[in-house]
Amino acid sequence: SSPEKSGRDARAPSSRALRWGICALVAVSVLTGCGAREEAPPAASAASVTNADPFPVKIAPRWAELYQVDYRGAFAEVAIRAPWQGEGEAMRYRLRPRGAAAPPAEENVRDVEVPLRSVATTSTTELTAIVALGAQEAWVGHSENDFVSSPLLRQRIEAGAVKEIGSPTQLETLLALHPGALFADFLSKPELDRLRLAEEAGTPILMVPSFLETAPLGRAEWVLLISLFFGREREALAYFDAIEKRYLELRDRVAAAKLERPRIFTGGPYQNVWHVPGGRSFAANLLADAGASYVWRDEPATGAIPLDLEKVFEKAQDAGFWIYPSHWRSLREIAAVDPRLGLFEAFENGQVIAADLRLTPNGGNDFWEEGAARPDLVLEDIVSLIHPELLPGHRQRYHRLLGKEAP
Repeated sequence: SSPEKSGRDARAPSSRALRWGICALVAVSVLTGCGAREEAPPAASAASVTNADPFPVKIAPRWAELYQVDYRGAFAEVAIRAPWQGEGEAMRYRLRPRGAAAPPAEENVRDVEVPLRSVATTSTTELTAIVALGAQEAWVGHSENDFVSSPLLRQRIEAGAVKEIGSPTQLETLLALHPGALFADFLSKPELDRLRLAEEAGTPILMVPSFLETAPLGRAEWVLLISLFFGREREALAYFDAIEKRYLELRDRVAAAKLERPRIFTGGPYQNVWHVPGGRSFAANLLADAGASYVWRDEPATGAIPLDLEKVFEKAQDAGFWIYPSHWRSLREIAAVDPRLGLFEAFENGQVIAADLRLTPNGGNDFWEEGAARPDLVLEDIVSLIHPELLPGHRQRYHRLLGKEAP
């Protein structure tokens, strides 16, 4: 099982921010999918069928590898792989149109009436999709409201329309709120068992482990699955197709430029351990698409590789860039932790990249909210920093080069 919770909300600086950085972009510890494909899969289409079909727009993921949807007459069956639950096991859901008679119960299959009228969330990573689908009025509960960045969703919070349900989720609060479903990015089996009463009361737990996808577009493609629960599949397809087009156009432009690929490394030490993502991880795939040469690109792992500082220094001392250096916001902060960190060439040359441009007064970071669902915007930022000639005049959205002082 995963020792860290990726995809969670992040406060900077905090241990949650570090866990996010280690497990989401910087070093995901339990990734199980394949890397990004060399070529884009065939384009999806919003195929309309007869009016009698309760799911006239079909969802079929092209990049995401942790969920699948099967349409069986009056129902849609969803299988979501949650690797920490056990290799090969999947969370299974049967979606039925609102008002339709429930089929006979099946063991380990959760019955969900759609479209949902209300939903609660444990992570900010689902919020961008909810807003993109125009389903924000259904959002009634969240783990920790302070970490939410979206101005539209903050308005709902400030209006008292969104109840804080705690992290970990408080069973009593969830039962009192009684949403139509709870979207959760990560729940261990004991946590899932603890929330069983909520499910028995009519609030199914819907796993959304998008942070485990290793293809950047695979992570973004979870908007399609979320749309299925709100009846907004057509909107989701249009939204994702635009992201995919923008991402692939820039990726291909970088590849065609045949520029020198600067060496780059990620992360930072935490309790004397420096987790680096394997060469088939989400971070490695994104950096490759950005035209960088990831220091550990030849490692076959998709998850995190634990190293000590000496091993990292040996491999990355002369790398041109250092990206996502833990939660630190200045070069001075980094050097104060351990003087040896200042010996990296990237540090000496001021080529250390953080993603902290969109912090909220309450400690949220939109990089972990909007950025988690918009790899096209993240890719643009990184390309503009390591290959500025390709995107002259680009205005950074999430990333910046660290200075001696935090802004």
